[in-house]
Amino acid sequence: MNKILIAGLIIILVLLGVYFYWPSEKQARMENIPTVSERDPNPPASYPGRWRSDEDAKYELEFLASGSFVEYYDGKETEKGTWLETPSLGAEASNYGDLGTSGPFLKLQRGDGPYLYKVLKEDSASLQIIYLGRGNTLSFTRE
Repeated sequence: MNKILIAGLIIILVLLGVYFYWPSEKQARMENIPTVSERDPNPPASYPGRWRSDEDAKYELEFLASGSFVEYYDGKETEKGTWLETPSLGAEASNYGDLGTSGPFLKLQRGDGPYLYKVLKEDSASLQIIYLGRGNTLSFTRE
């Protein structure tokens, strides 16, 4: 009986350790990615402007040259944050396999944390990015 109780307590302690360690480790890795204060003072000319989603015409994303962005849905502002393009993910790259090996990458800092995207296409008329968290591709056309 005592062996079962001790084994159960050990399992609970291990699970609690994993639960509390994993989020803090992920956050520590995310902090190695350049911040907006480290961004290039001359962002790529193709980003600033308003972009409409090719998949959902109600969703728009506006990049400002100042390093801020605004998201809109159905004409209403839904989110604000900061953005930066970075050529590398640093130590975080290994978490994304082949997608994380070469950039450029786009980092959007929202209220609930950073979102990382690999830039597939970026020009004056279109923007195509992959959200590294889930692997889905987002395509936009300049307004």
